[in-house]
Amino acid sequence: IINKDLPAMLNTKFKTLLSSFILISFCFTPSFSQQETPNQLLQEKPEIEVTYSVTEVPKKIEEVTVYLNDLESIIAPASEIVKIETTYVAFNESMKELRGEADLDKLNEQFSRNLKDLKQRWGAKHQQVLDWQKIIEDRSANLDEEKLKFENIKETWKRTYDNAKIEKAPKDLLKSIRTIQTQLNLKGKDLINRSNTLIKYQSRIAEVNIELSNIVVKLDEALSLRRTEIFTRDAPPLWAMVIESPDTVSLTNQVEDIWILYKRSVSDFAGTESDKLIYDLLLYILLFLFVHSLKYFSRSIETEDDAVKFAIKLLDRQIAVSFLIFLIFSSLFYTDAPDVLKSFIKIVMLIPLLRILVHIINPILKLPLYGLTILFLLNQFQQIAVTDSILGRLILLLLTVLAIAGLIWIIKKKLLEESFEGKKAFGFVSFGVRVALALISLALIGNILGYVSMADLLVSGTLNIIYIAILLFTGVAVLNALIILFLKTKPAQKLRVVQYQHEKIQFTSKKIIRLAAIILWLATVLNSYNIYDPVLAWLSETLNRKWEIGSFSIAIVNVLVFIVSIWAAVIISRTVRFFLEGDILPRLKLPRGVPGAISSLTTYSILILGILVALFGIGLDLSKLTILVGALGVGIGFGMQDLVNNFISGLILIFERPIQVGDAVSVADISGRVKSIGIRSSIIRNWSGADIIVPNGHLISNQLTNWTMTDQLRRIEIKVGVMYGSDVNNVMELLLNCAKENQKILARPAAYVLFQDFGESYLEFELRCWTSDYTDWIDIRSELRVAINNSFEKEGIVIPFPQRDLHIITDRTKDQL
Repeated sequence: IINKDLPAMLNTKFKTLLSSFILISFCFTPSFSQQETPNQLLQEKPEIEVTYSVTEVPKKIEEVTVYLNDLESIIAPASEIVKIETTYVAFNESMKELRGEADLDKLNEQFSRNLKDLKQRWGAKHQQVLDWQKIIEDRSANLDEEKLKFENIKETWKRTYDNAKIEKAPKDLLKSIRTIQTQLNLKGKDLINRSNTLIKYQSRIAEVNIELSNIVVKLDEALSLRRTEIFTRDAPPLWAMVIESPDTVSLTNQVEDIWILYKRSVSDFAGTESDKLIYDLLLYILLFLFVHSLKYFSRSIETEDDAVKFAIKLLDRQIAVSFLIFLIFSSLFYTDAPDVLKSFIKIVMLIPLLRILVHIINPILKLPLYGLTILFLLNQFQQIAVTDSILGRLILLLLTVLAIAGLIWIIKKKLLEESFEGKKAFGFVSFGVRVALALISLALIGNILGYVSMADLLVSGTLNIIYIAILLFTGVAVLNALIILFLKTKPAQKLRVVQYQHEKIQFTSKKIIRLAAIILWLATVLNSYNIYDPVLAWLSETLNRKWEIGSFSIAIVNVLVFIVSIWAAVIISRTVRFFLEGDILPRLKLPRGVPGAISSLTTYSILILGILVALFGIGLDLSKLTILVGALGVGIGFGMQDLVNNFISGLILIFERPIQVGDAVSVADISGRVKSIGIRSSIIRNWSGADIIVPNGHLISNQLTNWTMTDQLRRIEIKVGVMYGSDVNNVMELLLNCAKENQKILARPAAYVLFQDFGESYLEFELRCWTSDYTDWIDIRSELRVAINNSFEKEGIVIPFPQRDLHIITDRTKDQL
């Protein structure tokens, strides 16, 4: 492909581009853009008063009748409003019960755990009221719009009636108009009554919202105060409490209260989330069927891969695997559930967790695992018990003693060394065990001396962190196993990206799952020690703090938004390109070069969108952006000509498609296959395997030969010389037969032989034939040469080496001459 006019075209396009940048900067500059003046903005167009003529009245009567029928359904109470009306009384009763459980004026006497539970429950009530408020506000807004529309229709029919009287319309028509007006008046009253009813509900719920907001604020303040007093003694020493003030309530009754609290929390949550329970059940059934199908498929897998073997082994517990995944995702979705319900879910989650871990972990870790399970169960019951009661203090004491003994035993027996030998996680796990031992020892001393809140926080927080770490470890292993086996199923293998990039998909998914698990675990660490909200508030304040340099101000959050937007755009563009080029576009019958153009344009569109989002994220004003564009145009005109040249050439390559990825090309002294086409440069891999980066401007401005633009045909030319005296016809026939016998040589165009020349030492022939396999044409040429050599040897045809006759002239020869 030779384009002789491209250099001139580029100069013209460059000038056009420079002019376009300047034009764009003027067009987007506020001083040059067309804007409405303030007077124009203040002038409102007068509404046109519609009056129906007498001839239009019959048709309009039909239309307004249909409208009145539709208005009936609009005025009727909405199902959401009816639900609010029916549940409002029960909502008030539950609020009274909640007020009776704790004196809101004595929150300073409550422990942190109780305050968190109260905040969650009152917060759930507050959120419910906010949802109601939103529903009623939307309904009121709709009715207000309908009232405006209704009033316009009513006034229109009033003017129509007056106009009909002036035009002396028939009495029947006047009567019909009056009937419509009567119906409009009745519907208007209904509309006003419904609107007034909503206003009453709105004011009533607004009062409840104010009350709940104040309660939530009080609880937040009490929790903040508790955080500052965590190291304050809040109970008598344990020995004094046992001797002097025994509980008036028996231990049996306290255990019964714990069970009642569990039942109440579960029933309350089931009542409020009853609509979602059917979907949860359906989700579990789908998860189980998916896991069961993978288990059934894994029976036919024969492999030596340890990861696949581990995944197959993990699915031996298919019921436990599906149930565990279901519970993990359910706990992520129901973040607003009460702590008591979360505790219940954690206890239930122990069943599938133990079933899986016992099956896959090192046997020497089974006993420590059972010990941690007992500690966790005791901790959950201690969390529900009244902390300042004998039961709560004794459970906490027993918990700390058992935990300390168990951790010391693990360290002394060197179980971690045997289980994690040679693994990267050993150092982290070993350090974590020692930190847990120190914290729980501190909690034991605090409980004995009366620092109950501190002890409770350290014990429950540490055990919760260990539990979540084990849970996430198991969840990551399960998800990775499911992905490994799914990528080997027949439906997945039908995808081209899975066929050719399954290892990359597996590696990337493993990284994403691991990163998500780490983030969840860090959030758990902060939340377990009641520092999640303070850390989040501090982080938010730090990131939003503005740094001013002259008239320019920027916050750290803007910089992070800029970086994250660019990073996300790059990741998304690569992912989209991966699936487009790997699976979607190859399945579509598109013209040559179109898939590459679609992939490139999609990639750069996502990147440009990400850059724009990043610029807006740092607070860049549009007016400043136009100045930047104008300055960029001037800079391009002076110092960035080559960059713009390559950029425009890249666009030409994308749209005109003179070359595409995989083409065999020659440009200047470079020959090879096109590996990629970028917006600035392209990569050509030469026949020696080296990747050569070629600016796009060179591909456009220089002579370019594309060997595979229209097809993959390649002509093979083989020259051969035979000794003088050989049978010419026989030689030509042998050459043709060698070409015909090779399966990779095309019958059309037909091969032929030329008697090229009488050489100095041989008769020169040339075989010309075609192949459709451009990739292997060099190998085919070699095969033909081998076949020609064998044929000539069989027929006794000699390929001579260069010969010369040398005449030696001596003195005697001169005399004879």
